[in-house]
Amino acid sequence: MLSLISDNRVDQKMTRDHPVKTTALLCLKEALAKENFEECKDMIQIAHEFGAEPQEIHELLVSFPFNNSQLAFVQRRFNPIISRRRL
Repeated sequence: MLSLISDNRVDQKMTRDHPVKTTALLCLKEALAKENFEECKDMIQIAHEFGAEPQEIHELLVSFPFNNSQLAFVQRRFNPIISRRRL
C-alpha cells in the first residue's frame, strides 16, 4: 500500500485538483448553458483525463437546470463518456 504521507506532508496530488480539470469542468458548465453539446463532449474527456471522477461529472450534469427531456438527452449522450475508466 502506498503511503500518502511523506516527510510529514500530505502528497500534493491528493490534496489539490489539477488546474486543467477545474478549468475543463468550468468550461463544461458554460457549454451546457449554451447547449453546445459538442464542446461538452470535449470538456468531459479533458476533465476525465486530468482526474475528474465519473461521479463529479455526473453530479454537474444532473445539477444543471434542464427539463426532463433535455436531461435524458444529456445523460444518454454523455454517460458512455463519463463511465469510461482512466488507464
